[in-house]
Amino acid sequence: MEELERSSFTFYLSFEKAISKLDDNNQLIVYRAISRYSLFGEIPQVDGFAAIAWELIKPILDKSRIRSINGTKAKGKSKPNLIGNQNAVSKNEAKTKLKQSKNEAKTKRDRDKDRDKDRDRINIETKVSNGADKSTRFVPPSLIDVQEYIQKNNYSVDALTFIDFYTSKGWMVGSNKMKDWKAAVRTWQRKYRNTGNTSDIGVVLKDNSPDKYKKGW
Repeated sequence: MEELERSSFTFYLSFEKAISKLDDNNQLIVYRAISRYSLFGEIPQVDGFAAIAWELIKPILDKSRIRSINGTKAKGKSKPNLIGNQNAVSKNEAKTKLKQSKNEAKTKRDRDKDRDKDRDRINIETKVSNGADKSTRFVPPSLIDVQEYIQKNNYSVDALTFIDFYTSKGWMVGSNKMKDWKAAVRTWQRKYRNTGNTSDIGVVLKDNSPDKYKKGW
């Protein structure tokens, strides 16, 4: 055990950020795990949220231990085990465990990324289902809709002519899809009122009663 002991280790800001998200009890567990592992090579027994934080922190501690080991070797001292435990392990076993811990940490990071993507997708779908991101989709009016709007506002535009005109154009206004058919009716009415030219805006109604549209039905 003496070969595994170190007199100091580096504590990173990223450790504090990860640990600060835990409750007080789990914070204490992780702090102690970092200290015992870094100084004495003891592998902690952690579970739950503390284990999640530990999985992220341990690969960084392993790199720090490797740097410390290389520094010790350069000074001519005996090389301690990379992964500290009560049973001495061979160099190959230590490398295997170190590689495994890195792979586990990477898998955890990838899993967290996938979870975040799923959460974002669900949030977007929820907003759409609640109407937050829905754009107003134009629905062509019926003949009765147009007739009733004209009657209500006492306009002189012929509803059937209006419907036939825009139906033939695919309900396009120039090169753009129509957004508000009532606005189009008002435009026709203004043109008639200003110019009196019915050839541009449709036939002027001589009979504005609803019965007019029932004659051909």
